[in-house]
Amino acid sequence: LNKIISFRPKFVQYTGMSAGVTYGCGECIANTDATCEACTGTTVAACNIKKETGVEFKCHDYELLEDATKLTPKKESTTCQRLKATTIMCNMPGPSSDKTYKLANKGCGPCSAADKTAKTCVECDTAECNRPPIMCIQGSDGAAAPTVCATESGKAPAAKCHQPKFIEYTGLATGQTYGCGACDTNNANCQDCDGNSKTACQKTAETAADFKCYDYEVKDDKQVMKETAVTCKRLKDTAIKCHMPGESADKTFKVHQSGCGPCTAEDLKAKKCAECTTAECNKMSSASTLTAFLVPLLATLYTLL
Repeated sequence: LNKIISFRPKFVQYTGMSAGVTYGCGECIANTDATCEACTGTTVAACNIKKETGVEFKCHDYELLEDATKLTPKKESTTCQRLKATTIMCNMPGPSSDKTYKLANKGCGPCSAADKTAKTCVECDTAECNRPPIMCIQGSDGAAAPTVCATESGKAPAAKCHQPKFIEYTGLATGQTYGCGACDTNNANCQDCDGNSKTACQKTAETAADFKCYDYEVKDDKQVMKETAVTCKRLKDTAIKCHMPGESADKTFKVHQSGCGPCTAEDLKAKKCAECTTAECNKMSSASTLTAFLVPLLATLYTLL
């Protein structure tokens, strides 16, 4: 078989396929060794086929922020390319690095042998592993001291902290702890924040003074106010508001959040719900109860006349 020399774009580990080079017959153009590679094929099989690649992964690049003396991970991670048999690896500044140090391949791949020996660079072998571990409050006590988040084997280090969400008029959600990692999807009781390696990002919600409203229940097909007022929680800038059954409310209407907070827009428009803006203002008077009884009665009498 006749031998044929062909060329193709060079795949640069952790960076990807070189740009500006095509596939073709013959040798690479002079001085293009960094972006072009030649191979020897035959008249039966081409040698310059596209190389088989592995799944992409991500690492973090670092930058020197204004007036800073230490390199800091960039917020956005870098996408790293690799050949099929190449293992995942990231690099980051080592204990002997200073602000002049520059990461290889924007954090993708291994350290150079010289930097590794000098301890200006260290390596790790999972996606996005090359950033300092963040600190989060962990457990059930929101006043606990922050601790370093442990990295689970085979997983990227946590980038967020989570905590119970403050739900307006109800307070901190129950059944939700503090910890490392983002909230699970569709978890309405959880909120998260972007972590850092210095302190926990979880913050205690700033609240205003509690107030009280009355809850309602249906008895004998009528809306009846419960005797004991309920304590309502609110954030610092949240106004006091209570709600109660409106003039068009029937036995199917249900007061939400135990009477704390506003009506839903739909119930307010339909006059099934009424609002007021002082503590314990949703207390139905005897006159209101009588009106609620007489309105449907008068409507019935009018129909009969």
